[in-house]
Amino acid sequence: MPQLDPKLETAHLHQFVPFKPISVQRLFLRLISLILILTASVLVHGFYTPPLPEWGFEALNAVSHIFNESDEQLYIILTRILQTILITAYWYDVIRIARSRSHATDRRMTFIDILILAITLTGIILHLAGNRLGWPIFEISVVIVAATELWHLNTALSRRLHRPGLLLPLSFFFLIAIGTPLLKLPLATPINQSISWLDSLFTITSAVCVTGLAVKNTAHDFTPFGQTIIAIFIQLGGLGIIIFASMFALMLGRSLSLKQNVSLSQMLSDQPLHKITSFIRFIVLTTLIIETIGALLLLPMWQSDPTRPLLFTERLGMSFFHAISAFCNAGFDITGDSFHNYRTSAGIYLVIIPLIVLGGLGFPVLGNLYAMFRYRISDKKNNPTRFTDLPPVDLSPRRLSLHSKVVLTTTASLLILGTLVIAISELTPFFYVTPLSTSDPLSISRIGQTIADAAFMSTSSRTAGFYSANTPELQPSSHLTLLALMIVGGSPGSTAGGIKTTIFALLLLSIIANMRQRPEAEIFKRTIPQAAIQKAGTIFFCYIGLIITATYLLTLTEPFTFIQTLFEVVSAATTTGLSLGITEQLTPFGKIVIILVMFLGRVGPLALLSSLILSRRHQTQISYPHEDIALG
Repeated sequence: MPQLDPKLETAHLHQFVPFKPISVQRLFLRLISLILILTASVLVHGFYTPPLPEWGFEALNAVSHIFNESDEQLYIILTRILQTILITAYWYDVIRIARSRSHATDRRMTFIDILILAITLTGIILHLAGNRLGWPIFEISVVIVAATELWHLNTALSRRLHRPGLLLPLSFFFLIAIGTPLLKLPLATPINQSISWLDSLFTITSAVCVTGLAVKNTAHDFTPFGQTIIAIFIQLGGLGIIIFASMFALMLGRSLSLKQNVSLSQMLSDQPLHKITSFIRFIVLTTLIIETIGALLLLPMWQSDPTRPLLFTERLGMSFFHAISAFCNAGFDITGDSFHNYRTSAGIYLVIIPLIVLGGLGFPVLGNLYAMFRYRISDKKNNPTRFTDLPPVDLSPRRLSLHSKVVLTTTASLLILGTLVIAISELTPFFYVTPLSTSDPLSISRIGQTIADAAFMSTSSRTAGFYSANTPELQPSSHLTLLALMIVGGSPGSTAGGIKTTIFALLLLSIIANMRQRPEAEIFKRTIPQAAIQKAGTIFFCYIGLIITATYLLTLTEPFTFIQTLFEVVSAATTTGLSLGITEQLTPFGKIVIILVMFLGRVGPLALLSSLILSRRHQTQISYPHEDIALG
């Protein structure tokens, strides 16, 4: 667990909110309030027809004749009354708390109260005036109230937990629990094409864990409403609900508790506790800016059927969906066949690849690069106070930190090496006669397209999950290369999965140090602590153990080849999303195994086990004598 720097403990401890125990009853009421708010909105927008039993329709029909309204209109009126009651209950709670407030920091909460009040009154006035925008504006206040309740629930939960490390897996579990019934709503799928609860759970888990494996075709088996739900949960899962809840708290003018800071520090690769607040702002703003720019650049790329041209709103929706999916390294698409049909378009190479790389570098690296950029363009380089608002980095903005150097070097090396190996694998059958050789003619354009596909697949396999060439049709040597790249994954503090580039680099450096008979690993004229090497080995072992266990379980029940099963498990454990075409054919048991693997791969098997089993109170300070063991 991250610890406060002793030199900074006194200086920065004031920013943490003192612990205030919250009763189980209060926590339960917050949860019920959030569920009711979501239920009211779902009843209005989630169904093609009112979700009522037969007697309910009869009662609704009888009442509709009395008020001379259609069944649908009366149903909408009743659900709107429920929303109004919930908003009224929220205001009752606000007034009750305001009367008992004694701390100045609590009064800053009234900013969001005023905002909700303004939106609510605006919506009601417009609705009474007959404006069609009135009620949609009113429902914005319902959404803000839901976000407020979510923040209260997050705060209450973080204060009840004795181990802050559990907040991260619980937040993902909470998102999955909310998203599964939302995606099961009739309006999320085409009429008469509902999906099972297990398929809904699988899809939402894949979205929250930014994996991309899908048992249903996202483009055809979900409506725009369902696709929007998937995109929202990709965004929430990519950055983490804790980050969004914390950002919302900062918008409210609230401080974060010490436990929330510890949970965020663990989530953001052990960032210093006193720098978490500024780093959260940087993460959210950077994400919004990069995804918006990416979406705008993708607008011209989408092809449309001449018989049915795509509307601008459809192009905009596709652009934002794929920009979010690419930056969050999720791999979901609404084209129907990933980017295979767009493999000749420059957009996937000039926009999608940069989005994947930026999302996989990690926010600590992006913060370091931003600090350097600000320093380079500043006209006041000699004024150090100018950089006090920069994102937290370990070193001066004049140069890259060791972490950034390792990440950038490893990422570039893997991209180049992966491209070369995949290109060689795919071009070899044209020059060397093998059982897999093809009779298709080889041309310059074919070579160029193969290299372009290799570059895209090399980038996407760490852990975005898009594809420009059909993955099952690639050479076995390419499959092996993709497996290795998937296991490495992205970088710490990013939206990507895998064991992470820094762990791969540390393990490689440790091997080199042993071969050179050096006692410690070194890089960029710095010595790597032995504890870091040991932790890297432990994380790698946990991932390998997860992959072996899941592969064994699937081989017991699934009728696929070993390489297909192994590829599926590695893709799930590293939250990549590439598949050899077996995801839709998994048995219910196989789907459950993959769901668990995706969840464990996202939260980290070592982090979860440490939070559940290990405790610092049980650590011993006893040191035993050393003795060698034969290693072969």
